[in-house]
Amino acid sequence: MSQELKDLKEEAKELGIQFSVNIGAEKLKAKIAEHCAKLETEKTDDDKFNTLRQEAKELGVTILKSDDINSLSAKIEKAYKTSENSDPIIINTSTELSDAATSHLTPAEIKQIRVNKLAKKMEERARRTAVVTIVDNDQRVNNQTTTCSVECCNNYFDLGRITLPLNVPVEVSVGHIGVLKEIMIPQHILDQKTKLASVTTRRRYSVSYESLANPNDE
Repeated sequence: MSQELKDLKEEAKELGIQFSVNIGAEKLKAKIAEHCAKLETEKTDDDKFNTLRQEAKELGVTILKSDDINSLSAKIEKAYKTSENSDPIIINTSTELSDAATSHLTPAEIKQIRVNKLAKKMEERARRTAVVTIVDNDQRVNNQTTTCSVECCNNYFDLGRITLPLNVPVEVSVGHIGVLKEIMIPQHILDQKTKLASVTTRRRYSVSYESLANPNDE
């Protein structure tokens, strides 16, 4: 065994890469390069996700443990679109401030005012209530559970943790309903052709509305 191959095997072990005993130097080099590229991609994704988390916090968006880059990006985009459609004053905040003899404000201060306006609007919506019936779709436990717990909070407001009854109408804040609707659980599906099971996700709770404070909140 050449010294180069020995060094490559040592490096692969340190990186946690599995390889066969008879692997050649070129193949092992390729494995190491592929592994390092994957690590770099994961680091980039982590940086992007952390940036999105910070932006979501500034907007008052609820972040779940199950959120990934795609779902969090969609939430942020939805928050901006909601603010644009419901409160045009927020969108023009930067212009209004500069036109109102407040040029001493920095861009960061202007942005913070905009974020605070949006957060206040989102809190107002989150505190509205609706009468709903909640059904647990988790077949592993839904024949035993009669209640569910849900918490709605972020950097700007906290609606607290509450326990709600299942399968009966109950009045709940729109914020808590939103969190319930985003809880996902794994679901195993059997492929009839291959007879192999695959895992997907589905919403844990189904929410049907008996009455709604504002139809736009649904």
